[in-house]
Amino acid sequence: MEDEGSATAVKSLWTLLRAEWDRATGVVLVIGGAVALFLGYQGVADSPFVSAQLPYIISGGFGGVLLCGVGVALLVMADLHDEWRKLDRIEDAIVGHRMSAPFDSPDPSPPKPVTVDRHRAGIGAGMVLGLAALATGWARAAGSTRPAVGYQGVAVGSSALVLTLATIAAAIVSRRAELTRRRTVLLSGWLSSRPATPPPAAETTAGNEPPYVFIAPGSRRFHRSRCPALAGLDPAAVERDAVPSGLVPCGICGAS
Repeated sequence: MEDEGSATAVKSLWTLLRAEWDRATGVVLVIGGAVALFLGYQGVADSPFVSAQLPYIISGGFGGVLLCGVGVALLVMADLHDEWRKLDRIEDAIVGHRMSAPFDSPDPSPPKPVTVDRHRAGIGAGMVLGLAALATGWARAAGSTRPAVGYQGVAVGSSALVLTLATIAAAIVSRRAELTRRRTVLLSGWLSSRPATPPPAAETTAGNEPPYVFIAPGSRRFHRSRCPALAGLDPAAVERDAVPSGLVPCGICGAS
C-alpha cells in the first residue's frame, strides 16, 4: 500500500510539473540567480585585486541578474498563458461548446502535451545567447590580469545582459498585446451591450419562464432574450417546446 501511495504521489507530482513546467522552471531560475549573485558577491569581497574581481562581477553579478530576469519572465508568461486559457473557455461558452468546469476553477482535465509558443521560445533563446555572451566576456576577463582587458570583458557581459533583458521584455509585451487584442475582440461587443438593469422577473422566477428562447445562427445553445452572448448576432425566437434537439441551455444567461 505504501508503495502504491508513493507511486501515486510521484505520478501526481510529475503531472503537476508537466502542466506547470514554466512556473517550475521560473522558480528554479530565480533561485539559481539568487545563488549566483551571492556567490559573485563572495568572490568580489574575498578578492583584493580589481582584475580578480571582474570575472565574479560578470559570472555572479550579470549571470545572476540574467537568470533572475528569465525566471521572472517565465512566471509572468505563465500567468498570461492562464489568462489565455480562460479566454478559451469563455469563447467555448459563447459559441456553444460545453465547458468542463467553472471559469474560476482550475482545469481538472489531464494536461496536454507540453508546447512552447514563440514568445517563450524567444525567452529561452535569449537566455542561451546571453549566457554564451557572458561566458565570452568572463573568459576574456579571467584570462588576463590587466584591468583594461577585464573591463572589455565586463563591457561584453553588460551589453549581453542589456540585450537579453530587452528581448525578454519585448516578448512579454508582445504576448500581453496579443492577449489584450483577443480579449477586446471576444468580450468588448457583448460586455458593452450588457443591460444595465437586471432581467425582468418573468425571466428569473422559477416556474414562470417566458414562452420563447433565442437561437443564434451556428450556436449550439439557446438563450434568454437579454443574454449578452447574443449581442451583435441575429437570433431567431423559438418556442421553448420547439427547441431543436441537440441544443443545450446557455451557461451565461441560465436559460432552461
